[in-house]
Amino acid sequence: MTEDERQELISDCKAIFTKIDAGVNVLQFISDFCLEHAQTFIVNSERKSCFNEGARSVILKIRELLADKGEPRQTEVVTTEKTGPENAGN
Repeated sequence: MTEDERQELISDCKAIFTKIDAGVNVLQFISDFCLEHAQTFIVNSERKSCFNEGARSVILKIRELLADKGEPRQTEVVTTEKTGPENAGN
């Protein structure tokens, strides 16, 4: 996804889920259905727990997009200097 596509997606999500009553209602339904505020762990069922976490990831991604301030992501690689005995005194 390009930065322009990402910005457009953020804008679209905000327009749909925050600016019209129907969108707010749908977001609440998705939140409930995807267990945003519920326990996803199922005792003795790794499969159901994983399924629930997958569902929950949907609403968490939507919330991430809604919270985004629309600033471009940093794409440069940040490197750190090596530290250790071999680099001492340099």
